[in-house]
Formats: sequence, structure tokens, C-alpha cells
Amino acid sequence: MMLPRSNINMILRQYRLSGQTVTHAQFKRDFLNYASRDNFIAWADAFLEDQKISGLMSEQTYKNKKNRLKHFSEFANKQVLFAELTPQLISQFDLYLRKKSGLKKHNSIQSIHVGIKTFIKVAIAEGVNVDNPYDKFKIKPYQPGNRISLDKLELSRLKILYSKKELPELEQETLRKFLFSCYTGIRISDSARLRYENIDDGFLKMETFKTRRFGKNVNIALPDFAKQLLGDGNWGLIFKTIADQTVNKALKEIAIKAEINKRLTFHVSRDTFATFFIELGGDVASLKELLAITKTETAMIYVKMSEKRKETLMKNFNKI
Repeated sequence: MMLPRSNINMILRQYRLSGQTVTHAQFKRDFLNYASRDNFIAWADAFLEDQKISGLMSEQTYKNKKNRLKHFSEFANKQVLFAELTPQLISQFDLYLRKKSGLKKHNSIQSIHVGIKTFIKVAIAEGVNVDNPYDKFKIKPYQPGNRISLDKLELSRLKILYSKKELPELEQETLRKFLFSCYTGIRISDSARLRYENIDDGFLKMETFKTRRFGKNVNIALPDFAKQLLGDGNWGLIFKTIADQTVNKALKEIAIKAEINKRLTFHVSRDTFATFFIELGGDVASLKELLAITKTETAMIYVKMSEKRKETLMKNFNKI
């Protein structure tokens, strides 16, 4: 069914009044979803699909954002107009998350709020006339979680396990990716995109996917062991494509085989790199650049982890 010319003119008029620069993708989305343009959830759904199809959003990021929107959709029964987005509604949503949705972790609830707030901010940037309710509903700070990093013995066990080459192919490749991150600190999203073209004279150089909107790039001098993990290739992807969930599932099996009594996820490799970097004399400012993070407070977490590990080691003297 063709969209009436009057509706097209209305869309164009809204663009002119907002004074915004309109992309082809945005106009297409507004054109195809004109009937539901006032429905926040319908708009957010269309936005996600557009970002995914256009390649501007990874599959994992799409799933994460889709899941956050699902919580809001279930709370609001899929019918919320932009005009209905008020601080009072968000307060009710917060209560729903805490008492009815089964979520118990503080950080999980805050991440959902951050996701909904981001949707609204994007809509406003695209010319939707709505006051952001989160300007009056303050999202509580994240609480420091129980981060896990490997010690030298555990890292050594994984290296030995890898060198034996006795693991199933999937686990062997997963461990290669994991160990590479232990020595470079790159995120799982970046390991999936890493190409041999990103390796230049012993340096890893690439734009990080998660912080690309901030123009964050990493320039990492590769340790010798990281170079060994690159293999003999010289073009294309360095690591085989494996879904994030599959990677983390394989890491559980690897932990058992390496006799490591910790819950291994891919992020443990990044925490391991950062903790060792501090313990080996690295400074917070350099770590912030190597990890391609935007907040100094995040880098400071690893200073605290390092100090906690030293405190634990010192307690061993009580056994002498």
C-alpha cells in the first residue's frame, strides 16, 4: 500500500522544523513505519532492525538491545506513545523491573534503563518531539561486580593445554582467542573482527567496535606469545567466527580440563590482561588507552583488583 503524499509531506515538514540532517536510512525507516511513528516501542524496533541490516550494529549488540527493549515492551504491553514517556512512567517501569520481572541484580536493571534512555536520546536526535524522562529520573550508578582474573599459574596451565593441541577444534580455537586477549586485552567483539591487515610490524592497530563513536583506536605492541597465536596467515580474519555464547560455553569445558576453579568467560581474559598490566608496573592512563575505554574510573577497577590480589598473597605468610 502506497503512503499518501500528505504523509510524506508531513514527514518532510517535521524534518524541516527540527532543523536536522536526515539520512536516507532514517527517511526510509520513517516512511515504512509512518503509521506507528508515535509509538515508542515500534520506533525502537524499526531502529534496531535498520541498524542491524545496514551493518552498523553487531549481532550480539542487536540481541542485547532487543532484550532490553523486550522488558519495556512486556511492562507497557507494547503500546506506549512518545508523549506518554514521563518520569512517572519510568518510575513505574523501575518498580516493575525490581519486583515483577524476576531481575535481582542491580547492574542488570541499570543496564536496561541505560538501553531505554539511549533509544529515547536517538529518537530526540532524529527530531522526535519528546522530553527525555530520564532527565528527571536518575539512573543509579553501577555497583562494582566481582571481576575475575587469572593468576600466573592458571594462565600457565591454559598455555600448556593449548600447546598440547589435544582439545577439540572448537575448544582449541576458543582458547587461542582467549589467550590472545589475555596478552592484548581486546574485547570479544574486536577479536571477531580482527584481521591480519590490522597487524603492522608487530603492532595491533584497529578501531574498536564498541567505542567507535568516540573514535577510539588501539595501538598495541604485541608480546611474543601473542605473535605466536596469530598463526601463519597473512590475509583475512585471524580467528574463526564463533558465536559469543558458544565461546563462553567452550570456556567452561576448558576451565575443567585446565583444573581452573573459576567461572571462565571471555571477559576474564580482558580482566587478566589489565590486572597483570598494573602488577607489572603499568599506569592507569596507558591502560585506559590500551583497553580503549572512555572512563578513568573503569581503569581504576584493575588497580583495586591488583591491590586485592597482593593482599591475598601476603596473607600466605600467616601459614609460615
